[in-house]
Amino acid sequence: MKVRLQGPVVDDYISEGIVQVEHEGKWGYICPSKWIKANTYVLCGQLGFPNNAESYAVAIQDVEPVYWLDHVTCEGWESSIVSCDHAGWTRHQCEGGGALKIKCARKNITNVSGMSLKCLLKTD
Repeated sequence: MKVRLQGPVVDDYISEGIVQVEHEGKWGYICPSKWIKANTYVLCGQLGFPNNAESYAVAIQDVEPVYWLDHVTCEGWESSIVSCDHAGWTRHQCEGGGALKIKCARKNITNVSGMSLKCLLKTD
């Protein structure tokens, strides 16, 4: 299963954006209802960003949005968002044009003074 983020390209990769998943050859959204932090951790890890993450709901301008997943619940150890419990493909209660947006950080570094610095690293 493919996952992508619709967002700006920074340093040759996208680490923040609206989440889309591919199912049956078509891209669709994840409904943000009942979304928990463990879900974001799993999703960012799946995208190659295994550290700090945040998520929120955003309005989308899609005229006929396709929602593939809703009521996703991860434990935090899963390697893919579809390995987590969910309501089932196409089963959703997402109305009003909302979608899930996440922001993933590549690495969290602490400097000698103890301040936490977010540093995005590019890997090949």
